[in-house]
Amino acid sequence: MTGLPADNLIDVIFCNPKSLAISSVQIGSEQIAKSIENLQESLHIMHKEVALSTETERHSHRDCKSRHGTLPNFDIGDYVLVAKPDTRPANKLDFIWHGPYRIVDTHRSYVFTVENLLTGETQEVHGDRIQFYCDKLLNVTDEILKQFQHDTSNRQVEKICDARLNSTSTDVQYLVKWRGFSDEEKSWCPGANIRKNYPGAIYEFLSHFPNHPFSSIISGSLPKVRTLVSK
Repeated sequence: MTGLPADNLIDVIFCNPKSLAISSVQIGSEQIAKSIENLQESLHIMHKEVALSTETERHSHRDCKSRHGTLPNFDIGDYVLVAKPDTRPANKLDFIWHGPYRIVDTHRSYVFTVENLLTGETQEVHGDRIQFYCDKLLNVTDEILKQFQHDTSNRQVEKICDARLNSTSTDVQYLVKWRGFSDEEKSWCPGANIRKNYPGAIYEFLSHFPNHPFSSIISGSLPKVRTLVSK
């Protein structure tokens, strides 16, 4: 109740050019040249980072193939078994094959979406936890590969759940949830590896946990973000 006329919501979409005051600002040629130079440099850095990230992923896939040979070629429509960890304390390094499931989608980093044939529920599963359906393997218990924590070249970070300091190196370690793997298979990874290959996951972790006890140490270990154009 201010006595002022009510705002017209249409003005947000449409404007009357006659009601706008137009002014000009003189920008020197040196300032324009400097801004263009800063922009070109920033774009070059961005493109370089993207190219480096792409090349790193390619090397990762090549290394994975050289170590494990040819990976199974799962495709949409295939019926598969899915390995799920045995949650009993005495069997924490075991998983049991369940199924059958049907593959309904494929993703990067050897991740697949599978559908439960009874409930219709879907979930993402890494290819290391899938094998082609075979009746004799249903509900058979196998041992989880012990080198999982040390062999992450063909896995993709879904999110970082926690951070801690390594007692010997004083570097930060990250508790990683891997895409396509269960929560029980989260693992602690060296900070240098995550900073090099998945810096975006660290920034996202800090945005969700700004008051984490090691947030200042984590922030100090990350590269500085540069602005596109300097004023």
